[in-house]
Amino acid sequence: MQFRVRLGPDLARAAGVPVAVVEAPIETTVEQILLRLGEDYPALREALSTALLVAGGRVLGRREVVPAGVDLALLQPMAGGQGGG
Repeated sequence: MQFRVRLGPDLARAAGVPVAVVEAPIETTVEQILLRLGEDYPALREALSTALLVAGGRVLGRREVVPAGVDLALLQPMAGGQGGG
């Protein structure tokens, strides 16, 4: 099965493509998708350890099975946030 993964801006620049296409079995996990991305796009390898895979607006855990037919996005976490005050 083909999984299409929209890459965040910095990841897209590193990979040289805005959308990565990954071939994997239908019952594949997030970790397997990330491993395949690292194989197919070596420039992403360093960022993959902290990257977040989002499906249908929800961040998936590394051991979760990736749903078929859902829009996927790979994003880097942002540091900081709103301070209390």
